[in-house]
Amino acid sequence: MNFNLYLENELSQQLQALSHSTDKSQNALIREAIQLLITTKEQSQWSSTILNFQGVSDGIIFEAYRKELSPPREDEVI
Repeated sequence: MNFNLYLENELSQQLQALSHSTDKSQNALIREAIQLLITTKEQSQWSSTILNFQGVSDGIIFEAYRKELSPPREDEVI
């Protein structure tokens, strides 16, 4: 598949520099970047176990202890 890609000047210059330093074509670097983005996004999805978690019915309700907390201490300025 072919398509046009427009880059800001700074990003274009960075891509050119990377292309020269790695001896890879700009197209190859763009393909690698897209593949990395797709792979990263796929891996960052929560598993169905986490998504379907309903909580623990007999767990401690931490908010119930909020009244017992001391107010935050004022930091001393020296």
